[in-house]
Amino acid sequence: FFGCWVAMIFLFVADTGASMNQMASHGMTLLDCVKASIEYFVKLRGNRGDAFYLVDCAEGLSAVKSYKTNVASFLNELKNLEAVHISNIGPALKTSFDLVNLFRVQNSSDTYGVGRYTWISEPALVISLSNGRLNSSDGIVKNLSLPLQPHQPGSELTKEPFRWDQKLISIALRFPAYTQTATTKRYTTIAGNPNAGENLPPIKPVTSDAEDPMALMCQVTGGKCYHVHSMKELLQCMEQLISTFLPFQQPGVVVNFEKITNSRIPPTEYEKTLGEEDPKAANIPVSASHVTIHRAGQAGFWPIPEGYVMDPSQPKIQPRTAQPYICFRPVAFEGYIQKSFPVDKYLIERCELTDWMIKNSIGSCWPVFVPNSSPTGQNEPFGYIKASQGSVSLYVLPFNFPKLRTLLDDLLNMMKVPSAKWRQEFEAYMNSIPFYYSQPLSKALKRFGITNNIVPDHLDGSLPTSVVTKLKHLKQMSKKESNRWLAAISKGSAAEKAQKDAKAKKSSKLQASTNAEESKNATDGIRVPAKDKNAFDIKRGDLLDRIQRMRTHVFTKDSYSTEEAKHNVPISQMGNFQDTMMKREVLRDVFEVEDSRKRPIFGNPYRNDKSPRVGSNNIIDEAETGGDSPRRPKSKENNNKAKNPLIAGLFVSADEPDIISQESKPSPATPVAVEEDIDVSMLDNAELEGFEKFAAKKRIRDANITTKVEIIKLFRGRNNAKEDSLLLTKLLTLRGNKATKKHLIKLLIEKAIVYRKPQAAQLLHQHLAELSLVSAK
Repeated sequence: FFGCWVAMIFLFVADTGASMNQMASHGMTLLDCVKASIEYFVKLRGNRGDAFYLVDCAEGLSAVKSYKTNVASFLNELKNLEAVHISNIGPALKTSFDLVNLFRVQNSSDTYGVGRYTWISEPALVISLSNGRLNSSDGIVKNLSLPLQPHQPGSELTKEPFRWDQKLISIALRFPAYTQTATTKRYTTIAGNPNAGENLPPIKPVTSDAEDPMALMCQVTGGKCYHVHSMKELLQCMEQLISTFLPFQQPGVVVNFEKITNSRIPPTEYEKTLGEEDPKAANIPVSASHVTIHRAGQAGFWPIPEGYVMDPSQPKIQPRTAQPYICFRPVAFEGYIQKSFPVDKYLIERCELTDWMIKNSIGSCWPVFVPNSSPTGQNEPFGYIKASQGSVSLYVLPFNFPKLRTLLDDLLNMMKVPSAKWRQEFEAYMNSIPFYYSQPLSKALKRFGITNNIVPDHLDGSLPTSVVTKLKHLKQMSKKESNRWLAAISKGSAAEKAQKDAKAKKSSKLQASTNAEESKNATDGIRVPAKDKNAFDIKRGDLLDRIQRMRTHVFTKDSYSTEEAKHNVPISQMGNFQDTMMKREVLRDVFEVEDSRKRPIFGNPYRNDKSPRVGSNNIIDEAETGGDSPRRPKSKENNNKAKNPLIAGLFVSADEPDIISQESKPSPATPVAVEEDIDVSMLDNAELEGFEKFAAKKRIRDANITTKVEIIKLFRGRNNAKEDSLLLTKLLTLRGNKATKKHLIKLLIEKAIVYRKPQAAQLLHQHLAELSLVSAK
């Protein structure tokens, strides 16, 4: 699954409280461990177009250290973090969620009022790394709380600060400070194994709020809370995040499933028609909260309905929960629709509900609905859940699809020609479902094969004018707020950069004074290493190695410093291979469709194109460039020099004029005929070998294909006054014998007729007649 990646937002909340300066048993501070783990995660994820943000525990917007920057800038800001603040994780998380939600209103990612679309989202993963202790200006805090202020424009439409495509991951570093306790029971049990550490069991998340105050917040968002006790566990946890939360093409969204029984909520008239509940469903889990559903494809058809019905007299968008509540009834249900009708299928994450269904009710379908979503108040289903072998899936269909299925069956019996009665029944069905199903249903019917527009025109699925005006106002306010945030973030980063530059100047002065003595030994730009200053300080066993290094250092510029630098990289810089990877040569795609015209005649056919080489005779090596590279302009003195007859006879005609030289360049309005080239004479020469004839044929074919493509481009363009002269010029550059030219011209005549170019077709007929007359003579 590591080949299926989707660009995401990764926001790291680094605890920069003073307690993160604690030294662990392996000699690194907790903050250094956090930096190393984040860097490891970035390298595991690779260059997939993701966005990496960084937030610390500073106050206000100064906590945002990296936002919408490249990976190099992100890693640079990460290395500059200092543990000088208070471990106030609550405001940092509030800033983090506001940061990832900054442009959601402008991008209409939440689709308020028209249902929830799983493929219109901005998936984000907020990863918090701390020591597991919460502090504030008032002292130690036992419970996690996010401040309610300030509000962002549009945040009042969602009851929670997060969204259904955002998850919170908390990792608490419980590292021991003493070596005696550094090896936990988890590793002492496998200490005798020679392969210890290779196949470690997965790290189990913390579920109790008493063990960690952030556990409940993580569960609500669909994330996990972990406790790690060593650096090895921390890095394993980062690998586990990659494999657990990001294995699908789509990151998924979080929903809540809830079982509805007759004793809890009285069934509606429609639900009474579904029949009695399954007797085996008495022991089924009542709910499955905060479960992730994944879709295999990129986009779908059907939304998940809203939990309210908009009043036509007073249209208003009501606040909704971040995650929808999907209810189901364990009753026998026919969950199918016509085969060619589009259906959205989602894979449900493994939970207690899915485990029970896999074990007890494989093959059965249970209808799902969202309470208070139907205009009729009958809780009609919008899909069903079905258990198959090893998995449970959610199938999303049109609202009240059993009624639509009956209508489609009747329409098929009418040979897809609807009658007046059928149209009345279909309009009654459209009035009984939410209005935002009109547009996706119209598209689905066209895909089903119904070309007639059977959806009434007044049901266009658009929001009321007052609601649209309010949403536009929210977008304008959100744009102003985002500009304010960006200005504050850039201002804070500029101030921090000025402070860092001042510190860098001081350190550079100290470094300059330290290296003053070594610079005295420099001669002609060659710097003598300190180890090799005194030959008597070198050990006897290292003499040969030192001599070789000194010889390389003296006679090869900067080689000594380059080789030594590879072995003297600081720990913080080790593993930064991104710059080196960017400089590497990009290999060709083995699945790319190859074009035979671009293949060179000689040498490696898969070699990357390079700039053409010009020899002493100013002849381009066409085997290097594929045989069709343009030649460089020649100076006047080089034009008079004789060309190499061997190369000229093999690739170009020795009598062919230089088409780039200003002296022999023909005017577009005055076409000049191309003389009979050497390739044609080589084909008629019986003394030449087969390979030389094959090369000549290939050159003629490639040149004619290029000319044909250029002429077709003329046909596709608009009518031009110079079109006839350009066409005649291109025709006179055709190569080969008369039969080959006549065949190509006939093909071009057909193309001219297709592109409705009668004048060009007439000119081609005249040219074809001239060729026939010449051949007859």
